[in-house]
Amino acid sequence: GEQTILFTILMLITYILMGVSFAAIYAMLSDTVDYQEWKFGKKSESLLYSSYSFATLFGIAIGSALVGYALGWAGYDPNAITDGARSAISIILFTSGILFTALQILPLLFYKLDRYHGQILNELNDRRP
Repeated sequence: GEQTILFTILMLITYILMGVSFAAIYAMLSDTVDYQEWKFGKKSESLLYSSYSFATLFGIAIGSALVGYALGWAGYDPNAITDGARSAISIILFTSGILFTALQILPLLFYKLDRYHGQILNELNDRRP
């Protein structure tokens, strides 16, 4: 009933925000490619993109392992779900998402490339034949 509608609205908002963050990630990654070329004089976007891909897959592996360990610690048994396991699932689902999103925001406070990206592009265009 009412919870289904609320859940649907919250999930819609979540997916919209996730879509914006995915677009921002790739925009920042392309800015990094330009910065690397500007700083070192060599463009190696394949190395940067593959490093990002590796880091993403590594993070997925670590995150999945942590979920498995947390469920094991809570005594999760798929044949008999206890109150402790149910609480652990709720904590993992809600709290970890908020926590890790907040942790992702911290490095963005130090991201200064946006301020200089226009200047970097101008200098790169002047260098290129």
